[in-house]
Amino acid sequence: MSKNKLIAGVDVGSSSIKWAVYDLEDMELLRAGNVRYPKGTFEKDNVNVDVVADTYLHILNILDKMEVSYVGMSTMAPILICMNSEKIALTGIPYNSLLGAEFLSDLDADASRDTTLNVPNVQFFYQKIKWIKKNATNIFTATRWLVDLNGFLLEKLENTKNRPVQDINTALEWGLLNYKTMTWEPSIVMELGIENRLPELVQPEYSCKYRNMVVSIGTVDTIVSALGSIGTDSNKFFITNGSTLCAGYVSRTPVKSNTLYNDLYFQGKYLINGCNSQYSTILDWAESNFKRSIDVNRIDMNPRAITFLPYLEGERCPIFNTEIRAGFYGIDKWSTNDDMIAAIVHSMAYLSVDMIENLMMSNEGEHHFNGIIAGGGMSKVNIGSIVATLTNLRYEITGIEPTTLGACLISMKGNGIIDNYSTGKYHLLKIEQKIKPDTSILTHKISYDRFKKFRDSTLRTLSDLNNSADILH
Repeated sequence: MSKNKLIAGVDVGSSSIKWAVYDLEDMELLRAGNVRYPKGTFEKDNVNVDVVADTYLHILNILDKMEVSYVGMSTMAPILICMNSEKIALTGIPYNSLLGAEFLSDLDADASRDTTLNVPNVQFFYQKIKWIKKNATNIFTATRWLVDLNGFLLEKLENTKNRPVQDINTALEWGLLNYKTMTWEPSIVMELGIENRLPELVQPEYSCKYRNMVVSIGTVDTIVSALGSIGTDSNKFFITNGSTLCAGYVSRTPVKSNTLYNDLYFQGKYLINGCNSQYSTILDWAESNFKRSIDVNRIDMNPRAITFLPYLEGERCPIFNTEIRAGFYGIDKWSTNDDMIAAIVHSMAYLSVDMIENLMMSNEGEHHFNGIIAGGGMSKVNIGSIVATLTNLRYEITGIEPTTLGACLISMKGNGIIDNYSTGKYHLLKIEQKIKPDTSILTHKISYDRFKKFRDSTLRTLSDLNNSADILH
């Protein structure tokens, strides 16, 4: 066991919790692990947050035995957790749940963006709280506090009778925070009747003591992944490929967008980003239905006549449509399962390219982008090759999990080990592979254009159907 102080980053995801331990003396990665939740922990409209908390505490106890001194945390996108007066969780509604989506139209898009920086979307708590008030009155009546997952987990460590805390960066994604005043927006919280049920807002560096460690609350995984991969460098995109795909860049100012998120970042900056509703879940679905294991890096790279739209559960960025669904196009009697599986894998690359293109369009010339830093379990060479070629940007795959590294940096800042968040890449980040644009893969340009054509056509059809239904009513 090293005599030097150890620091750990813990990333609480939707399928598992990843952790990594670094030596503070030379910041070398010592150990890393990944603990999956039991089956059924994360479902379409419910997260068993108590199981997540038990898994998290199990990992913290392991880290304590390893003599870790500091722990930083990141958690998945917003999970609406209603707690009663005993701090017992009554709900765990995931970020991509469509519960209450019909109430999103109650919000004025322009007013929402002026207040929260973001257009109404499924990550908001607004419509989910309205759904609870209408369909689960007993839960709303019993709710004393509303928190997110990292606030809930920190509460498990502190176990106090005080008002719970919530980091301000994640709170912005709830759609209840006024980014100008950095306080809860009175008009929204009073409409929902939750003004006395909200937690205290704190910075991501906020910490508490647990056993022999100091644990920071951290923030949402998208922001932490960006911190661990591109830091405050505004000339690179980050991509994290996990259960969902997120990508973005650091900006001095927010942008006005109907297709992307604006998040509060560090050192007075903003993170312009997009997250879709599925990524490796597409692969899980394919493996389950085609009854085979799929190695992404062994899939034939040649484009197929078949196009797959991978919208299994609606979509967040960049199209913000809760009704769109997945589908195959171009199947004929000669099509094979291999053709369809290849189309599925290629569609995952197209999702990444679509996101990057929208980010580029939002930039308005402020930055000159020179690369993409990719991390996460789905940072595969085959996918990276298509993305690099279609965006004309070098695609660099990390050898260290950016979320756990970013969580460490938050803890380091909160405990005075570093004074500020560096600009440019951290020396801690290890690049495992660099993929340059390859003209031989430009054959995917036609397939990608076809992908967008089918996607846009589907969206128009959905719009026409909805308009027809409105006329009939």
